[in-house]
Amino acid sequence: GIKDVVQKEFDFTTSLISSNFSNYSAYHYRSKLLPLSLLLTKKDGVSVEEHRLEAVKKELGVVREAVFTEPADQSSWWYQRYLYNLVKPPLTSARDGTTPLNTRRYAELLQDETAHLRELIKEEGGSMG
Repeated sequence: GIKDVVQKEFDFTTSLISSNFSNYSAYHYRSKLLPLSLLLTKKDGVSVEEHRLEAVKKELGVVREAVFTEPADQSSWWYQRYLYNLVKPPLTSARDGTTPLNTRRYAELLQDETAHLRELIKEEGGSMG
């Protein structure tokens, strides 16, 4: 069915990216497949936000590998920005003034990624260009 087709195409982009981290077309295609994959793989009892966040965390692992291998290439950075926007919470808080739970989780995700990027900068001797 459609789920198998989407998974096959997703796997195809994985192989393209694995063989060439600079493959912008593969990242772009993957960005179109990811929302479909999320719709088709959501499990009962898991919120849409939680499902999306877990998928993005997994995808950021792919990006991290690409960025550590080819930090000057823009393809993986573009996909990283896309992933951040996919899980970015709304700018407004709830009517009662509280901050949504996903805002805290988003901040934690960004803090985690910042730590990985600092490691990359350290390995690159403070220069990434």
